Amino acid sequence: MSMIFFLLGILIFSTSSFAVTKTFYLKRDMKTADYCLSNTSSFISGSCIDSEGKVKKGISNLFTSNIGMPLLRAQFINAEVNLQQKWGIEVERPFLIVDGINLSVDENRTLADFRSEVDQIGLIDLLTDLGYTPILVQFTETVRRNLYSNSTYLMELLSFINNNKNVIGFPNKVKDGFTILGISQGGILGRYGAYLYDKGRTSSDAPITLFASLDSPHQGAIMPKSLLYTINFWATEGGSSEAEAFNDLIEGPGAKELLLNTSSGSGKNRSYSEDFSSSRFLFGEYRKACEYKGFPTVLLSQGQLKGKTPAHRDTLFLLNRKAEYLSKVMGRAESRLFSTGTKTGTLGFNRVYKVANDKRKEPKGTSKYDFVQGSTYPFAETMYNSLRAGIQEAIPNGMKYTILETFFGDLKITLKTKWDQDALLQKNSTFIPTVSAMDLKCNGSLALKESCAFSQGESGITFENPGNKSTGTAIYAVDSKHPRYNEAISGRHVELPKENGKVNAAVAEGMKVDLWRILCEAAKIDYDEKLGRYKNSNLTAHFAPGVSCLDNSKIPLIIKNTGKSISTKFGYARYNYNKKATEKESKVTFDVAAGWHRVATFDNGTSIPEGTTFEIDVKVNKLKSNWMKAEMLLHQSNNDGGQLQLSEITVPTDGEFHTIRWRMPFANGNVSHYRWFKMVLNSEGANVTLSNPRLVYSAVKTPKPDPISSAVIYPNRNYYVSPWGNSTHVSYDSKNNMVIDFDVANTGLHIQLDQSRSMEKYKNLKVTYLPGTCQETAVYFDSHKKGQVSLAMGKQEGDVLGVKIPLSKIVNTTVTPENSISASFLSILSKKAGEKCSIKGISLE
Repeated sequence: MSMIFFLLGILIFSTSSFAVTKTFYLKRDMKTADYCLSNTSSFISGSCIDSEGKVKKGISNLFTSNIGMPLLRAQFINAEVNLQQKWGIEVERPFLIVDGINLSVDENRTLADFRSEVDQIGLIDLLTDLGYTPILVQFTETVRRNLYSNSTYLMELLSFINNNKNVIGFPNKVKDGFTILGISQGGILGRYGAYLYDKGRTSSDAPITLFASLDSPHQGAIMPKSLLYTINFWATEGGSSEAEAFNDLIEGPGAKELLLNTSSGSGKNRSYSEDFSSSRFLFGEYRKACEYKGFPTVLLSQGQLKGKTPAHRDTLFLLNRKAEYLSKVMGRAESRLFSTGTKTGTLGFNRVYKVANDKRKEPKGTSKYDFVQGSTYPFAETMYNSLRAGIQEAIPNGMKYTILETFFGDLKITLKTKWDQDALLQKNSTFIPTVSAMDLKCNGSLALKESCAFSQGESGITFENPGNKSTGTAIYAVDSKHPRYNEAISGRHVELPKENGKVNAAVAEGMKVDLWRILCEAAKIDYDEKLGRYKNSNLTAHFAPGVSCLDNSKIPLIIKNTGKSISTKFGYARYNYNKKATEKESKVTFDVAAGWHRVATFDNGTSIPEGTTFEIDVKVNKLKSNWMKAEMLLHQSNNDGGQLQLSEITVPTDGEFHTIRWRMPFANGNVSHYRWFKMVLNSEGANVTLSNPRLVYSAVKTPKPDPISSAVIYPNRNYYVSPWGNSTHVSYDSKNNMVIDFDVANTGLHIQLDQSRSMEKYKNLKVTYLPGTCQETAVYFDSHKKGQVSLAMGKQEGDVLGVKIPLSKIVNTTVTPENSISASFLSILSKKAGEKCSIKGISLE
């Protein structure tokens, strides 16, 4: 009997559809040079499957294994379950996010570290809601492995996903393609890996639909030359093990190939200079990928574009500590870091003095790139803190010096120690120059080689179509339309909004603009001009064709609400059609009959804060028609006291999980007495799964929406008519009048606007209709059913009747952004069965 139940469970499970997260590791068979994907990082356990679906032999035996250690990690997030595939998942519109360099000696950065950073800006939820499968890509070695090798491993991952036979599903690969976002060094690896893959693919393979980079050094990164000399001194002569380790780190291929300043010589005789030679990967082979036109590229810089070097101190820090006895200096440690624009200027001064042993270094030369406009990094602060701690340890308070060693013990004297100089004057300097991240050109040459790296402003640049000014098809920086433009110096390279548990609002807003520009460009590419719609239907509700990606007023709420600071789950949840389910269930499935039905109740436990967002993931498994609506009711008590109805939402019915959300109004205390959420669904009958209900706190206040583009609501081909169910029939007569037949009472339709729109410059809604119709028909905006107004009071206007209705009556301003006269759809409701309404026109006045 148990076996029967087991088989039945497998059968039921195999027909279900939900999302999972799985991590795989790209490995290589050292004998055949073939690549495979494994579900474990170990080389002696787990399966490694090649693109043909074959398990590589010998991997479970330590002595016969040919499989090497992982080359990269790939985490597929919220991928759809497909048990017909060997790894049990399939992807839709894969969106690869490629991690940057891991500047640590042991390269111990994990996917969990990367995931937590990406989650800070809400990118995973954002991409999932927009219909992508996010894939985090992280290389196991980013410093010690050269850029070319890691790029080829990314190419192999793309090829595996594209070519695999029943390993990971990719059912719509030619239509969906790959979207790739590379962060910092990940932009270099992503761009070259995408180039290698794309130039070798066929028309039946998945294309690269878009490549984007976030603050990536396409023309090199900057580390202050004085810092390089300082690290080398303390590593080779100062006796600092930390400096020695870091010196080895920046000499690793993955780091060294990115830096504009390269080293020559060895040991204490090592020197540094700028190197643009084509023998270097970044300025030779990599330029093939930069000049490749096979796919669109969006290049974002997090550096300012003001056309001038930002104000800064020429002295970065001063450290000078001594030990003396009776005014005689017995020991000294010094480090001074400078930035100079002259060829003979002093870059720094480093010294270790112990009685008769005096080691010092005072390199000369220019370091003009230290403050070229670009994103920054606290190089000086990091070095200052490290050296200060080391110097303090080397010359501590109460330091003793042995003046004589005898049979009876050492004779020691106590030295007086103090700081002669101890000051951090300039903590940040340039890391990724703006022109490097935008891959700008001046007179056909790389901009970083020219004076325009210092003088380039917005003049002469068309960001959304830069032409021969850049190798990117769209380029962006911290320009005059960016919220961080007025800061004195550019922000930190790939700066995260959370620090010490607090959200930096300026950083968060800047990152949202960066995400908007990337996704706006992605939406442009996705839009099918011939069909007049987005190929990815998930974009329709959030993006509009023809919008400039520089227009921050067009940023959709789905992006404005990313990077949320707090998300809390409800301590109480009950489900009307699954009585045993509570808040302890991660997913709750039930059947709901046709019509409006309350399906779930959630208790916030206290008053609902204004401006918060209720979110829940919904999947419609089986549906008796092609539509479903959802409403949210707020109550002051569980017995339905003091009901407040929020907007009606259309639920996608494609059999996949989608997040639907209701934003609580900033309504002058109108929600302060509410604490209960009650969710209502309307359909012709369905099987539904609800998952992860939560209340999200966000610092972003929902702004008033943009004004409605046309005063004419009907006829208007940009707005579509959506009946609520099969009991409402819509047709059009020879004069283009909309004829609505209502079979039953309290049914109707929506005229859907393109998104929420402000109507504040209008006072009334004017409806004209044919005599003898619409006598039991009412109208209202959004879900303000309580505010419905009948059309029966129309006055004769020629051959039609007309009625004017004040907008303030039919718009529920207690739940609209900033209490504005705004809405996303017009509802037309029948109050009587058998009602007919023939509408000639609907407009705002």
